[in-house]
Amino acid sequence: MFFLFVCCFLLFVGVSMATIIGKPPAVFGRPACPTCGTRMLLVRIFPDKPGHDQRTFECPRCADEITEVVQSVKADKRLTS
Repeated sequence: MFFLFVCCFLLFVGVSMATIIGKPPAVFGRPACPTCGTRMLLVRIFPDKPGHDQRTFECPRCADEITEVVQSVKADKRLTS
């Protein structure tokens, strides 16, 4: 039930807050949960230091979270790929 709620929430937030520009860019992978091995879901992206984003992934099975800082990708680079 929790997994269904998370999926619906992510779908609603993703559709309502994002501009769909065609096929999604392959800029991030879904890491495996270090606790149970399930593929994690990207639940938050926040700006970090200049040119970097802080991405938080959550496991739909055990609710474990990991956060990583990655170099951000400019919108114009994603559109030309």
